[in-house]
Amino acid sequence: MLGRHCWIEVGRESDSSRLVVDLTGDQSDALRQHEVLHGPHDELQIRLDVDYRARIRLKPSELVDDLVYERLIILKQNLAARAVAR
Repeated sequence: MLGRHCWIEVGRESDSSRLVVDLTGDQSDALRQHEVLHGPHDELQIRLDVDYRARIRLKPSELVDDLVYERLIILKQNLAARAVAR
């Protein structure tokens, strides 16, 4: 278990195939090779033995950790650039 670990989930918490985007996977030695880890929760759990189960859930506006917030901004910028490129 990692303290102060942050990821984004798209979909309902009860949906085992919800999309997980892990912005801070590099905090873990086991996930360090993944610059940004993403995929369906159930597949990540099987393939990498990772279980994204949150003790607390925050909205993006509630993030106070500078590192996480900076990475969230980078993600938003990259997604916006990809949308424009299409």
